[in-house]
Amino acid sequence: MHDGGQRIAKRYPLRLPLRYMAACDEALRLGHGLSLDLSSKSILFSPDSGLRAGVRVEVSLCWPATRQGEPL
Repeated sequence: MHDGGQRIAKRYPLRLPLRYMAACDEALRLGHGLSLDLSSKSILFSPDSGLRAGVRVEVSLCWPATRQGEPL
């Protein structure tokens, strides 16, 4: 983001199931969620339980594939 808080990278509205791992209060939290949109730099998602702003999160997306098994 730049100074105005606006996103520079193009956003893509993709609703995909995901799993996440977050370090919260010195404990590891595992959860599920749904992506809302993503770019080459970031992902906006809805977690199954609340996460604090600024928490580091590792995300694993269930990325779709074509009938031939190739990524989209």
